[in-house]
Amino acid sequence: MNLQVQTIDRLDDLHSLRAAWERLDGGVVFRSFDWLTTWWQYYQRSQRERLAVVVVRDTSRPTDSQVIAIAPWYAESTRARGTVMRWLSSGEVCSDHLGVLCEPDAERRVAKHLAAHLAEADNWNRLELDALDADDSMMELFATELQSRGCRHMSRPEGQCWAIDLPSSWDEFLAMQSKSHRKQLRRTGDRVLESGAATWHTVTSESELDTAWPMFVDLHQRRRNSLGEPGCFASPRFSAFHAAVARKLLVNDQLRLGWIEMDGAPLAVEYHFAGPTATYAYQAGFDPERVDQNPGRLSCISAVKQAIDAGHTKFDLLRGDEPYKAHWRAKPHATYRLRVLARSHSSNWLAQTADLAESMAGALKAGLRPLVSPTPTTH
Repeated sequence: MNLQVQTIDRLDDLHSLRAAWERLDGGVVFRSFDWLTTWWQYYQRSQRERLAVVVVRDTSRPTDSQVIAIAPWYAESTRARGTVMRWLSSGEVCSDHLGVLCEPDAERRVAKHLAAHLAEADNWNRLELDALDADDSMMELFATELQSRGCRHMSRPEGQCWAIDLPSSWDEFLAMQSKSHRKQLRRTGDRVLESGAATWHTVTSESELDTAWPMFVDLHQRRRNSLGEPGCFASPRFSAFHAAVARKLLVNDQLRLGWIEMDGAPLAVEYHFAGPTATYAYQAGFDPERVDQNPGRLSCISAVKQAIDAGHTKFDLLRGDEPYKAHWRAKPHATYRLRVLARSHSSNWLAQTADLAESMAGALKAGLRPLVSPTPTTH
């Protein structure tokens, strides 16, 4: 086996990797070529940011199967922290389940070569990698290899993702619920959905997407505004990114945009994604003036039924500890953030200076006096 590591910094050069990318992403939308490259097109803010996608190849293989791992990173040059490497799709889009794309039986070898490549490189100061699943063995191996090469790493918990283990039928799903919740779901389903009083629609074509997308944005924003929040789509970048990526995911049969129509008007909408065996429940919205019609429950029932009918075994509710998730029998899965410092003295000094500033800012915001040394030390 002959492994070679290459860094790609031009978007045009990534397109040749699409087939390999789709082979390695495990069907997780947040790791997909379309999600990550579309994010870069809309979220690159200045020339201080550059692509830094690292590709690991096994050159002993045939050309079309040489790529065995992809680290989808970008680099940002900052005064306070030096050059920081992050995941593509970091930030306000709240991507979950991020990680290095890798063939499962190559993880140990890839971790070793990727860590060696970074340890020797002099064009970065720190890695800031969020949204990591606690059971991601590839990232654990990678962090250990970096540590052995003199790159300090720290991790901290970053909340939980929640997912429902789906059975093969709706009746089995009802049996999983508490007695009171099961009664609520049956009553709502029979009285509203089974009776035809409300109808579930799903986008299957571009023309339907053209109609449904403004409706989704409107319901989402109205719901968040009713809670005194600006809503995600108040961000122009967020809005433009999702309008573009939803269209690409529709072409790939990965978009699940559905809505409940009741009394001739949309009541609630669910913006989800589909993998081979999982539905990812990303966002929702409903008419805040019709809360008495149980919009959230109706749309959740419809979306879960759709996932079961598709043969999915997971209904992933993603990050956040909202009480309804446990109520629907979702189980929590820990996530964490990883920070790695390059082994240079300048990286350590920059890291300590930046961490000192963050500590002071946090303490001042909380109205506390920060406990800090007068000057950072270097090692």
